Amino acid sequence: YPISFKLDSQDHPSIAHGYSTGLAYTWWDGVSWNTDYGIASIGWLETRIRLALDSLDRPHILYNHWGVVFPRYCYKDTFWYMCGPVEPDSLGSDCGGSDLNLAFDSNDQPHISYKFSQIDPQSMVGLKHAKGTFTGVEETRNKMPKPRFALQVYPNPVQGVLNIKYAVYTQTETELSIYDVAGVMVKRIKQGYFGPGYYREKIDTENLSSGVYFIVLRQGSNEVSKKFLIIE
Repeated sequence: YPISFKLDSQDHPSIAHGYSTGLAYTWWDGVSWNTDYGIASIGWLETRIRLALDSLDRPHILYNHWGVVFPRYCYKDTFWYMCGPVEPDSLGSDCGGSDLNLAFDSNDQPHISYKFSQIDPQSMVGLKHAKGTFTGVEETRNKMPKPRFALQVYPNPVQGVLNIKYAVYTQTETELSIYDVAGVMVKRIKQGYFGPGYYREKIDTENLSSGVYFIVLRQGSNEVSKKFLIIE
């Protein structure tokens, strides 16, 4: 069974791996292990998997197995998006059994490469490279509901300074706050109209008692939260 391993921005392990004939993703969130099973069917023979994490630590997986003409691409935001086959050009090629790779550039654009072979109309072998959006991937993304924001906190557990990374996709009133387990707000970090973009905050937790808290990001009638633990 294939496996691909990365460390996220908190140095927590993230693992894309095969099981039976399926694709799974396992990660450590600082408190416990989590696994998403049944992401895709990848078959038994000569399967290849490559995992990459974007700037918000979202997993992106490039994968294929023997007999499939083009590698396939998927990524997770709040749920898994199955973007289908990657077709960087119109050549009638086959990558079955070949290795492949996936990486992100400084602008958070995915790059993929893999070896291919072709018989018709001309016999040839070579390497393919594609970046940005891929045929099939872009068409699928246009049909997806766009996420309103993403949220990440680290280190977790924390002792001292807590880092917060979040993305806002729609300009509207936004609030970022800390709540305790009873649902009482203990600190409002930011509030106002935020334009689309990526944001970072650093919060000193030394004036908070040890225990479990939640970072809550609200935008309009929507919200997302992340649990974190303060230790002494």
